[in-house]
Amino acid sequence: MFSICEITDGNDYIIEGYHVTPALAARLMKKYGRKNFRVLFIVKRDIKKFVADVKKSSTPNDWVIGGTKKQETFFKIGDMISRYGRWFEKEAAKYKFAAVNMDEDFEGKIKKAVNFINKKSNVKKRGRTTFL
Repeated sequence: MFSICEITDGNDYIIEGYHVTPALAARLMKKYGRKNFRVLFIVKRDIKKFVADVKKSSTPNDWVIGGTKKQETFFKIGDMISRYGRWFEKEAAKYKFAAVNMDEDFEGKIKKAVNFINKKSNVKKRGRTTFL
């Protein structure tokens, strides 16, 4: 409902979160038109890299760091994120959506994601939902 209200009002915005699945994005695009959406799934697969990176986090309310200090829990969370990332990649491919693995060259991949989001369209300017 949020997407439709923003599209109707002509606003661009980004929806981020694991609850936005490729199947949901495909249903919304089918119902409300591809021109109203950009879809890009960002994933991570490397468990060891995830653990190393999360320990460097300076985010004050990071749910991983705030929830545990146990090394084994970091690896379990990394495994969950890796499995979910692989699932998202598979589902994104099924619906012909882009998926970007952020394990390497994070800054470069962010630039590519921003370029993808800002990609020009032949469609008259309207609100557009971007799923990340």
